[in-house]
Amino acid sequence: MVKKCLIAIAVVALLATTVQAIDSPDGSIKQDAQTEGGGWPWTQTKVYDTFDICTFDVILEVGHYVQILNCDDLEMKLIQVSCDAIGKDDDDFPCYGDIDETDTPGPACVTVTARANFNAIFGANFNGSDVDIIGGSSVGFVGGDTIPGDGNNHDLKLCMSAWSVELWNSGGTSGTVKVGEITITVKPEDVVTYGP
Repeated sequence: MVKKCLIAIAVVALLATTVQAIDSPDGSIKQDAQTEGGGWPWTQTKVYDTFDICTFDVILEVGHYVQILNCDDLEMKLIQVSCDAIGKDDDDFPCYGDIDETDTPGPACVTVTARANFNAIFGANFNGSDVDIIGGSSVGFVGGDTIPGDGNNHDLKLCMSAWSVELWNSGGTSGTVKVGEITITVKPEDVVTYGP
């Protein structure tokens, strides 16, 4: 008897919570009629949380690297010197270089500090300004142009001289004027092939 009472109570509870369904206008979907116009007054959205299932390492094969320390601070300043001090004739006048620490005229030089993880060969190119001022020039490393690939800092001596300078094209009558830029180049001492 108790079982029959429990079943009867369960059926009554089901009937009490059942809502009337309304057909959709095209008759293909039924919806609950809890609110005016149909539909429940809330929406239900499933929210899934992400969880980590795998973590693995990213490795990098170290390739060639090279660095010139304080490159933006480098500047080559040329002053007028005798043409024979840079190995030129008087026909190449005016000539430009610098006076070294022993008061000897010659090419102008700067110290370039570089490091690399490969045996690196350095070079340099002078790129004159748009106005023709420098008639001829020589730029290059003196006392060696190669550093070892040990990752340590090494000093290189970069020197430049100029001749047949057309001062009247500079636009300046005193002080200093920019006449171009030096670009430092680098390449590996040995040939390395990448790929299959």
